[in-house]
Amino acid sequence: MEQGELIIVRYPFTDPHNYKIRPAIIVSNNSFNKKFHPLACPITSKHFSECIQINNNLSEGNLDKESFVKTNVVVAIHPELILKVIGKANMKTIVEIKEKITKNF
Repeated sequence: MEQGELIIVRYPFTDPHNYKIRPAIIVSNNSFNKKFHPLACPITSKHFSECIQINNNLSEGNLDKESFVKTNVVVAIHPELILKVIGKANMKTIVEIKEKITKNF
């Protein structure tokens, strides 16, 4: 997995047998991703103050509806939960997402 890739992932609920399929973006850097499970932020259609709009900021792929990266949620994704890669954010957006995540800490 590479930083900035948009993925479709199975997000597990508390019950490990149930999950929700949703898009996310890989936010951890490529060297981290080679050693550990990649870190990702979910993508949602709801806009909140901590979100960054992503639709017009893709270098590859597209999203069907207006979508936002939830920078207040960062999760480690087990590679087996990743169903496919659907696109990639441009470098300017990756930097903006990382800055917003950093402000949360």
